[in-house]
Amino acid sequence: MYGANPKEKSHFSHFIKKGAVRIETQGSWTGNTVAFRNPEGSTVIVLSDPFNDERELFLNDGFTTNCFILEPNSFNTIILS
Repeated sequence: MYGANPKEKSHFSHFIKKGAVRIETQGSWTGNTVAFRNPEGSTVIVLSDPFNDERELFLNDGFTTNCFILEPNSFNTIILS
């Protein structure tokens, strides 16, 4: 992770396991989102809300849609089992 600070690197390596595969994201949050499928099958989505306002994120995994409220200027991790 070139350019990431040590705290970000630690955060990513805690949730995204060795052998994880990056998966495609779509929608308006794509520029602030990265997603991986871990070897055991969990999906990890890491995203930031760079805005000064609270934002809604609707996440559809192909089966269900969930709504998450993101705090302003926040860094978020969502894990789907």
